[in-house]
Amino acid sequence: MPARRFSVLRAFVAVIGAFAIAIATMGAASPTADARRAGGADGTNPTEPLPWAADLPLTEWLSGDRPSDGPSRREVVDREALERVSRSVTVSARVAPVGSYQARARLPLMRGHRDARRASMVTRVQRRLGISADGNYGNATEFAVKRFQAVHDARGYRVPRGTGLPITGVVNRPTLRAIRTSLQRSGQWLPMRRIARAAGASPAAVADHWPVIDYVLRSERMTSVGSKIAAVATIVTEVGRGFRPINEYGSRAYFRSMYEGRRDLGNIRRGDGARFHGRGYIQLTGRANYRHYGRRLGVPLVRRPAMALRPAVGARVLVDYFQQRAIPGDARRARWRMTRLKVNGGYNGWSTYRRTVSRLLRASMR
Repeated sequence: MPARRFSVLRAFVAVIGAFAIAIATMGAASPTADARRAGGADGTNPTEPLPWAADLPLTEWLSGDRPSDGPSRREVVDREALERVSRSVTVSARVAPVGSYQARARLPLMRGHRDARRASMVTRVQRRLGISADGNYGNATEFAVKRFQAVHDARGYRVPRGTGLPITGVVNRPTLRAIRTSLQRSGQWLPMRRIARAAGASPAAVADHWPVIDYVLRSERMTSVGSKIAAVATIVTEVGRGFRPINEYGSRAYFRSMYEGRRDLGNIRRGDGARFHGRGYIQLTGRANYRHYGRRLGVPLVRRPAMALRPAVGARVLVDYFQQRAIPGDARRARWRMTRLKVNGGYNGWSTYRRTVSRLLRASMR
């Protein structure tokens, strides 16, 4: 029994001694707290990858195989050093399939690339092109990129077919820049028949109403492609494929049950619920909103609510609403969920809105 206790004690002392030697060895090379704050005892930044470990697999380094000027396993026993090295080699240690898209975005993107867990460059490109955003750069993505390149120049402006970017199907820096800025560009957009086809709207109704809406958009300098897509998608979502200002669906009894006495809508008088029901391209509702836009546009909407059904008035209400809520800025950045939220106050009709946006994007990019 005493012999066993003595052997255990000797083993314990040996372990403590080895640990003390390791700490002492590291103490000479470890940066102090002040040195770490200043960038490291050796003048390097402790958050930067070690130069020799940039492309060395983590398993090989931890096994003790290292360059002659790199630290040994004993020199990284403490938690801080191990965390430092892990940060520098974790990305390169994860072996990705051939052709996959790495965690840090790299150009060019081409067929066979796919988004890694912490990157979404392929997905963002697909969303801008209005195609299925699955993160895989396949034939459909390559085809969409080629169609975009055929009709856009390096600045993102629409040009005659065949005079744009080189048609390669590869997203290099000029193509990526053009895709990002295309929604911000103004100028010629789509013929009305293509707008109607992409939006699923009546061609006759689009021919009657889009020129008026486009004129008001241009008069308020909302000339970007993104603003036009948001306007068309909003109208289709709010009033359907008829693409014209409408009365809200429902009877007077329904309007009274929904809006009568709604102080949040300014309906403080008897009969306001039915009198100020939804009208126009975006369904202007409530006495307060009729009064607000009537004053802004110089139109007696409170005395004559039915004026909101006139295309010119409805278009001005739509554009002024967009302007007050900075919707064009979100549309230029492809923040489509935010554009819908600002119009609807929620996501009612989101599936219709998203589908219309995607179809208009596809039409705009080819």
